[in-house]
Amino acid sequence: FCLRSLSDLNTKCSQLPALAASTYYSLFQVAMLPVLQTAVSPNSMESSTDENSTMSTFSNSQSSTGSSLSSSSNNQLVNVTLSGIWCRHPSGVDVDCSTDGPSDPAFNSTTDMCENVIKQVHYTVTHNSTEGISAVSVRLHLVSLKSTTTLLSQQFSISYVKDGSSDGVPRSGNPGYVIGLPLLAGQLVTSSQTSSIELSQNMDRWLTTPQLVQSASGSSDCLSNSLQHTAVKFGKDVRSGCLFRVSRDNISQSCTALQSMARTLLSSSASTHIGVYGNVLPANTVDWVEILQPSAASSRVPEQDRCPSVRVGLHLEILYAKTGPLANPQSKVVGARYTLEERDIVFQCVGIQCQAGGEEVSQSIEISSSVSFVDVSTAPRAVLRHIPSARAELPSDFFYPFFQGGSDHHVPNLRMLLLLLFLVLALVQS
Repeated sequence: FCLRSLSDLNTKCSQLPALAASTYYSLFQVAMLPVLQTAVSPNSMESSTDENSTMSTFSNSQSSTGSSLSSSSNNQLVNVTLSGIWCRHPSGVDVDCSTDGPSDPAFNSTTDMCENVIKQVHYTVTHNSTEGISAVSVRLHLVSLKSTTTLLSQQFSISYVKDGSSDGVPRSGNPGYVIGLPLLAGQLVTSSQTSSIELSQNMDRWLTTPQLVQSASGSSDCLSNSLQHTAVKFGKDVRSGCLFRVSRDNISQSCTALQSMARTLLSSSASTHIGVYGNVLPANTVDWVEILQPSAASSRVPEQDRCPSVRVGLHLEILYAKTGPLANPQSKVVGARYTLEERDIVFQCVGIQCQAGGEEVSQSIEISSSVSFVDVSTAPRAVLRHIPSARAELPSDFFYPFFQGGSDHHVPNLRMLLLLLFLVLALVQS
C-alpha cells in the first residue's frame, strides 16, 4: 500500500505522474534476466523525490562507457501489456472499461472530480525458469477523486506465473468462498475422451453480470449507455437498471428494436458452471455446478399500443450453504440459476397522455439486472452425549464377616450375627 498526499487537484490533476495509468506500464521495460542491469550505469539513473515522481527511471541514452545500449540488450527487454482496466462508477460499482483504453487523469469542472486516477495496480510476471521473464501484464483500477481530496491510498501487487503452468490460476477461497472475491466460474469444454472447465486468467471475467448504470453525462436512458459487465463477487448482492422511453405513436414501430436491445443489454454470462468451493480444480468437473439457463420465450407479433414479450429483467440467484464445524464454517455453492422477466409493454393512457397531442408524451420502462445470494444452510443442531447412568456395585466381601461366600451367593454367619445383636442390645440398655 502507498498513501499519497495530494493538494490542489483542480489544477494538478493532469500533472501528477503518480495518478496516471501510463506511468505504470508504458514508461519502462523489464529485463528478461538480471544480467542486463550491468548494461546501464548507476550514474545514468535519474531519481526524484518530489510529489510528481513515482519511481526511479533509467536513462537509455548512455551506458557506462558513454555509448548507447546494444541492440542485443534491447531485444531482451519485455514491454508491459495491459490485461484489463476496471473503473469505479459514481454509483460505487466497478465496471470493465478495457474497451475504452486507459485515459489520462483530467479534471471535470462540472462534477468537480479528478477522473481516471490510479487506485490499484496488479502485475503478473510470466517466466520460464532459467530463460528469464517472457511476459509482463498489468491490470489497472481507476477511480475519480473530489477536488478536496488530500490523501489517496494506492495498492500495488504482483504475482508470478510459470510459462505453460496452470498453477497460476487464482482462487477465491480455501476451500470455502471468501466474501468479496469473484465466483470461480468457467465454461465446460468436452472432448471425445475428457471434459474440463475452461477458466480465464482474469478473475474479474469469470462470472459477470450486466451493469446498467448512468452514463458519464448522468443520463439513465438505456440508449445512452454502453454495454458493460461487472464481476459477480461472493456474498455481494447487486442490482442495476436503466430506462427505455417509448411514446404512443412509436411503440408499435420500434417494438422489434426494443426487444432486440433489451436482449442485448440483458445477456447472461458466457460461464456455464460455478465451482462449489473457491479452490476446486478445473479438471474435476464433479466439483462444479451448472448454471441453469432460462427457456427461450416465444416471439409474438407487435400490436397497436402494445409491444409483447419484452425482456425487462435478468436475475441471477446463487444458493450457498455453510458446511463444516461451527467454529470455522466453509461457504459452498450448491446451485445457481438465471431467471428472465418478460412482460408486455403497454402504453398507459393516464392524464395528459390521453389528451390531444398526448401521443408524443413518453413513458419510461425500466429494465433491471440483479444478483442475489441465498443462504440455504440448515440450522446447526447441538449433539449432546447421553447422561451416564450411575452403577452402584458393592464388592463381594462388603458385609464380611456377617456374610460369607462367593460372588454369586452369600451365606449368613450365625455367630457373627448373634454377636452383632448382643452388641446392639448392650448399647440400647446402657
